[in-house]
Amino acid sequence: MKKILYISPYEEFVVAQNGGYGVVAESFKRMFDNMSSIEVEYVNINILASGNLNRINQRFDVCILLVHPSSFENKIFKQNMEYVSSICDKTYIHIFWETSPTPSKWKWLWQSDIFTGFISPSKFVFDMINYETKKFNKENHLIYCPVFEEDYEKYKISISKKETEDVFNVLYMGQYTKRKGMEDAIIGFVQALSEYKDCRLVLKYHPLSDKELPASDLISNLVSTNTKKMNAKIYEVTGNLSKDDIYSLYNEASVLLFPSRGEGYGLPLVEAGMIGLPCIYTDWSSTKETGKFRGNKSIAYILDTAQGMAQYDYEGNSVYAVPYIKDIVKNLKECYEAWKYSKEEYYEYTNNNDIDIIKKFGPKVFTEQISKLIGE
Repeated sequence: MKKILYISPYEEFVVAQNGGYGVVAESFKRMFDNMSSIEVEYVNINILASGNLNRINQRFDVCILLVHPSSFENKIFKQNMEYVSSICDKTYIHIFWETSPTPSKWKWLWQSDIFTGFISPSKFVFDMINYETKKFNKENHLIYCPVFEEDYEKYKISISKKETEDVFNVLYMGQYTKRKGMEDAIIGFVQALSEYKDCRLVLKYHPLSDKELPASDLISNLVSTNTKKMNAKIYEVTGNLSKDDIYSLYNEASVLLFPSRGEGYGLPLVEAGMIGLPCIYTDWSSTKETGKFRGNKSIAYILDTAQGMAQYDYEGNSVYAVPYIKDIVKNLKECYEAWKYSKEEYYEYTNNNDIDIIKKFGPKVFTEQISKLIGE
């Protein structure tokens, strides 16, 4: 039986302090708990920052580490990882990144003897890491975050209820940053649907820094500079929400608008897809994998220097995908017209995407991928 040390933010998943990292941590833990061939010790990531490593006092076959990239340059983190590596035969770190290339200051990761190799959540990230590590003989693994069908059953969209829907609800779900595309979503919505009284944009966001303009000012400016007639409504939803509240937003939506300029994974696309909600997404980075399902619409883009992200330590050579507004407008109009014509047909087209998502990201795929890593 293989002994695994899993260091992650799993305990903080319930209070949603880690966003996507917490979801990945909890999903891995659920899979590990059901694998009889391994014995896992779970350690919260905070132990690496505190330096309190006394409780880890045995040897392990494999260590898997999930940590936010902001920790990579932390001196205590590096020192403690040296210790962890010394008690594990193999040590892997889970890397999430959303632009190209990976930061140059991560060079020490690729070269370090601490890490046997790296885990990627998508082919997009996997290819970047393979490129960076090709000289250093690393074992790199693509392991998708497992998706559990039973988690979404009670939230599945009811087409019969949707047939009485009288408002076309466009949902944006994500951070308030340049990269996440909230500004692009607002402009696209206003230019596409501002004249219609039965259209609404719901912005579920949270700011990450004080560098962004107040969201209400941004919305007001973008509306006034992109239309002369605003009959549609825009609503803001902020703060931490429960899982039920989040899926209420998905259920009330008519389409998820996700014009992100770069993603390491793209969790909202999976969540929306699993309940049958149509999605519009930027056709670059990891969203090519999490968004490309039946009935979803992709947004064309141009690759350009990542702007407005210096406060998050993005480097000058960082590149992301700037979505074409005209393509957002086109896709929104097509969705609205299809919704007006027949709500039943509109929702039926994406209603069974959960089947294909499970085939691609379900527990069976995870088991195959993780088994290769631990050597089963």
